[in-house]
Order: sequence, then C-alpha cells, then structure tokens
Amino acid sequence: MSTMRAFQFEDVQSGLQSRTISCPRPEQGQVIIQVKAAGLCHSDCIILQDDQYSMIMKRPIVLGHEVAGTIVELGPGVSDYEIGDRVVAGIPTHPVAEDSLSKAVGLGYDGGYAEQTMAWVQNLIRIPSAVSFAQAAVAADSIATAYHAVVTEGRVGPDTTVAIIGLGGLGLSAIQIAAIHGARVYAVDIDESRFPLARGLGAVGCASGLDQSHDIAFDTVVDVAGAGITTAAAVNAVKPCGRVVAVGLAAKQMSLDTHALITRNITLQGSIGSSLEELKEVLSLIADGRLTPILEEISFDSIPVGLERLAEGKVTGLNSNPSSFLPIPILPSRFSPAFIRNGSATAAMYECETCRDTFWDQDDYEWHMEDYGHWPECETCYRTFRSSRACRQHMNDAGHWAPRFNCETCSRDFGSQNAANQHMTAVGHWAPRVPCETCNMRFSTEQAAEMHMKSKAHFKNYCRTCGIRFRSENDLRMHLNSKIHRGKNVQCPFCMANYTSASGLAHHLERGSCPRASTLNRETILRIVHERDPQGVITNKQIEWHKEDSSHYSATDHAFNGSCWECYLCHRGFRSVTALDSHLNSSVHKQNVYHCPNSNGRCVKQFTTLAALFNHLESEACSFMRFEKVRKNVDRIFQSRKTISF
Repeated sequence: MSTMRAFQFEDVQSGLQSRTISCPRPEQGQVIIQVKAAGLCHSDCIILQDDQYSMIMKRPIVLGHEVAGTIVELGPGVSDYEIGDRVVAGIPTHPVAEDSLSKAVGLGYDGGYAEQTMAWVQNLIRIPSAVSFAQAAVAADSIATAYHAVVTEGRVGPDTTVAIIGLGGLGLSAIQIAAIHGARVYAVDIDESRFPLARGLGAVGCASGLDQSHDIAFDTVVDVAGAGITTAAAVNAVKPCGRVVAVGLAAKQMSLDTHALITRNITLQGSIGSSLEELKEVLSLIADGRLTPILEEISFDSIPVGLERLAEGKVTGLNSNPSSFLPIPILPSRFSPAFIRNGSATAAMYECETCRDTFWDQDDYEWHMEDYGHWPECETCYRTFRSSRACRQHMNDAGHWAPRFNCETCSRDFGSQNAANQHMTAVGHWAPRVPCETCNMRFSTEQAAEMHMKSKAHFKNYCRTCGIRFRSENDLRMHLNSKIHRGKNVQCPFCMANYTSASGLAHHLERGSCPRASTLNRETILRIVHERDPQGVITNKQIEWHKEDSSHYSATDHAFNGSCWECYLCHRGFRSVTALDSHLNSSVHKQNVYHCPNSNGRCVKQFTTLAALFNHLESEACSFMRFEKVRKNVDRIFQSRKTISF
C-alpha cells in the first residue's frame, strides 16, 4: 500500500480535510503502525478553532495523538518489537522535556486519523491481551492524564478526601482512579444528570458546586473543568496545606484569592499528560478489570462530525465543559453504527462497506454498488451477495473463508485462529512472548521465563539474600527494612527494650507502655519535642487551648444505639464500652501535631503521633531521607538535649 486515507489540518479556515496521502516510511528507531483505534481529544477541537495553539509542531499535519494498533513495518535498528505486536503510542510529558512534543504522534508529526502512522520506539507500550485497541487508545491520554493528576500531582491515597470538578471523560476516570487508591471521593458538576454515573464509579457524594460541600475538608481538589472560577473556588474549598491540581484548559487566565492561597499554605499545581510508567499502570488496571474506560465508538468517516459533537458536549458521558478530554475510539475497519448529521446521531439509510460512501436513496446506493463492483464477495468462489451478512453466512456454511491466520514462525496460513493455534502447539512454532522482568530476553512459556528469572535473580522485586520475590517495590522495601535485615538495633533509653525501627520505639513510649517511664505518653512526648523543635521543623504551631491536649473521654449509655457502642465522631461501632473508650482516647480523633520535614519536596502530610511521622519517613515514601538517617535522628529526641534538625 503506497497511499492511504487521512484527515489533515492546515489552518482554521480550511479545517479538517479528508485527503489521500503517501504512506509513512520508518527511519532509524521508528515503526509503522496499522491504526486499529484512534481517539478524539478535546485538544484537537482547540487546534481546529485556534490558529495560535502552540502544541502542533508542523503543518499540514494528520491529527490524532491517541493511537493503538499493530506494527506492520520496522525501521532500521529496531529489535525490541516484532511485526504484529499490539502497541499503543504514549506521549511522555512527565517530566516535561524539550522534545516531548516533537516526538509526540499527532502533535510533532502525523498522527492516528489515518490508516497508518509512524511512531518512535521509545514511546511504544505493548497492549495487554485483556485490553482492546479502543481501551488502549483511551488510556493513552485521557485516563493516563487523570492518573497523573490524581496520583502523582494530587498525591491522593488512603484516608484522603478529594473533590473532582467536571464529570466529563477525564473527570469520570479521575473518580475511578481516586477510589481505587482508597480515597473518599466527591464529584462536582453543574449537570446533575451525571451524578448517578459518578456514584456508580466510586463517588460518595455529588454536588453542583463546591459551595455546597459545607463542612467537608478536602485534602485535594482536582479541577478538570479549568473554567477559571472553578479553580478559584477550589482554592477556597481545600483545607489548609491542601493541594489544588489544575488540569482543564478552558480558561487561559483566571483570578485567584492570593491571600487565601498564601496564608493557608495551599499548593496550586498544574498537571499535563503523564509518563510512560503511569500509562503502563493504567493499562494494568484496565486489564485487571479494576478500571473501566468510558467510551463511544464511531466510524472513520465520522471523525469531523465526531469532533463537532465533542466540542459541543454531545457525546455520551462527556461533560459539556470545553475542558473535557474523553477520546472517542475511531475504528478504520468495517464498522458502521450510525451516520452523524447536524450534530445528532440518526440511523444511516445506506452505506457502502467497501469505500464507506453513504447514500440516502436506494437507487443511488444500488447504482454505486453495481457500477463500482462493491457488492460483498465470497473470498473463495467470488460469488457476490446483497449484504455482508449473507456473504458471511455463505462462507460459514461452505467453508469458504480465505486463510488469514498466520503461524508465528513459518509462513503457513490457516482458515481459523484455532487451526493456527493447533499447528503452532503441535510443532512448537509459538513465537517467544513472555518477557524477563529485567533484561530484554523473551521466552515461549511463562515457566521458561520463570526459570530464567529465578536462575539469574532477574525478578523485578526480588530479595537476593532471602531468595524471595515480592509483588511490589513497596513490599520489597518493607521486607528490607524489617527485623530480618535490620535486626533490633533501636533501644529504649529507659527499659532497654530493643526495636527494629524508630517508629516502633516512638509507639512504645507514646502509648505509655514503658515500665521505666510510665509518665511518658503522647502528650508528654509532644511537649518534649516542642521544646527541642523551636523552628517547627516537625511540629505544628498550635492554638493555646490545644497545647495541653490531655483530655480523657468516657462513653455513656447514650452511645449505645441498640446493637453496638457507636463513636459519635466517626460512627464506628464497638462491641463494648471499654473498646469505645479506648478508641475515643486514641490518636484517631486527635489533631495533627506533626508534619513531614520535607517542605522543599512539597510533602504536606501531617500526623497525630510521632510514631506515625517516623513510619512515614522510614517508608521513604517522599524520598526525604533514608531509613538509617531516621534511626540516627531519634537519638536527638530521646537521648540528648540537641535541637532537632533533619
């Protein structure tokens, strides 16, 4: 194939044009992808409306930066991929680099609104078998952008309360991602018809504005709408030391209450795109069934009208706000669900399934089919039929399907995938497809890959000393910081009991369990730390009446609701009044008196106990200090009179 159909953009006046252009050819480090699904993104709508939009690097250009398909040609020097691999083209914009856009499909060079496109190898990711091409195309920008905004920039996790403004495609993805990470999610949109869907995806509450949130203290607000007034409202709604993540591009300028931003120590963070690692994580969540892409599929010829619908907010599940980013997968193959006319979907009268031309008159349609010989044809006996359905039924009954399923090793073709699979199994012709987690080697079976990784210690999260494999990097880090490797080298200065970590020692003293220092508890330790932390490195400034927070609470008979003893603050139920008293006097409902010293790294986590702070630092979650340094700093608090300095 030397030429192909494509939709090109040159300027706003001419708009998006359907043209026949030359097929791309790969150069060093590039591949050619047969497009199976592309995505319509609202940034494409902005490009078509604004000649000053700076994200495109060439003109004319084939738009479409969300592309999934199969590799059909390899350029010189490409060895990590093979022809036939299912891939999605990522757009790595985190961290932002000067050449991010120049190597971005559909922005730096011709994109996916075509039958084929070129892609750089370093931006490709293999699509898991459980993920469709359409889902992968959506993941490339819409869902990955939401993941980056919520997890990386918003730092949303367990025990986080987050608000998502704007319930378009990106906002609905953000709700799912925040809920997956254990956050308490609230949805905000002026269109209340989207609330049931938002609740179904994980939102615990919905409102038409942040002013209706009443007493909810948001740790993070993710503004997908980006309408200016929404970002300003987010700054006023987030709690002190909270985060506002701006994602939407609806407004180029906005007015903010800078007094609130500064005096309440609020972080206003911009967020664009994602990294390739984040896209891999999104694909993994989709493959595992934990995240469900929300999309609508239209035909290839409907791309221009589809973009109009996207700009007008007429796509199912898409916010009418112009900042929404829900891509619509485009299937260049034979797919004819509807003919879109004047911004609304109505049933097409007649459509040629060979050239995709549409007709409203039966005579015109039949004349076209006869004159151009476009009637569906049997692949073996060349008999023609009046419909594709009749043609397929004939080929099924007569066994006339042409061989189309290839052996992955030899050149034989088979009439069905099952026949090809049987052949490859019988003669051992399966291509190696199971990768090593560390090196680039591939193996025919998972067992062979497992044996290789075990012999070479190539598991991604592997303890060489113990010979144990872990499910995640965090699990491995916890194992390496456990008593198995660390021992018990932290000693209580009073009872001489040994602990593995500084957080273990702090917990021992704060709960008042040291037999040689029975007067020590959370409040007395806080007083000691305050004295040695005059600069507020790890302690928060407190209002005077909160400084002596040593009140003791006891539950009364009124706390019994008929089935259990209920905490009136968090409404948890307990089996006995003693258990409820213990809960009330624990640190659960105490104020946050400590904070992470990593102010330069913009870590805003706060804690009710010193043990919780030490546990955060020892986990190396914010990369502020190593485990060993936390152990050394504990001596400054319990065994010396030195001022605290991290």
